[in-house]
Amino acid sequence: MLRLDGTGGSDMFATYSGEFEDYRQQITHAIEDYGVADAAKRSVLSRKILQDIDELGDIIKQMELEVRSHQGPARQTLNERLVGFRKSRQEVQKAWRVAKEQADAGSRDTLLSGARGAAGGGEGVYAQTNTRCVAAAAQAESDRCPLLPALVPSRARVNKAARDRIAACGCRAERARWTACSPRPTSGSPRRGAHSPTRSAWVR
Repeated sequence: MLRLDGTGGSDMFATYSGEFEDYRQQITHAIEDYGVADAAKRSVLSRKILQDIDELGDIIKQMELEVRSHQGPARQTLNERLVGFRKSRQEVQKAWRVAKEQADAGSRDTLLSGARGAAGGGEGVYAQTNTRCVAAAAQAESDRCPLLPALVPSRARVNKAARDRIAACGCRAERARWTACSPRPTSGSPRRGAHSPTRSAWVR
């Protein structure tokens, strides 16, 4: 028969209680470290915490077996303590779930903030690059035609000249299209402007 300790429980149950408390403290410290760790360290801590929580479950199963081995008041006392250990494990699981959600949410916010900053920087780089390209194109045009700056000193006049050129091209294209679509004279009909025969010629 197992010997009871001074608190109304067995020596084996007391051993299980000590192991349970050791694992619980390890989990508590690991949860605290998880909140300030980097991604690589969090992966290691997460596996360790889950393993230790499983260990708590195994210890509780051993406690249950120990409780069943007693009768009377001793069993009732051990069962009450067992209920306390079960609640303690549930609290540890909840603490781990909350800490993980908070830490992961903080990581997501940091990533999103960094992404927004990178996007803003990209727009600035694009604007600078676009300005440089426009300046380079203007310089190339100036080199091709040295008199251009003197002839067209303002950007507004340059834009107007470009629009006029486009409009002129459009007009030429429209005339060409109408010419192509207009009916052409057949071989049997006199062409417009050609010499028409006189009445006397037909009479002959």
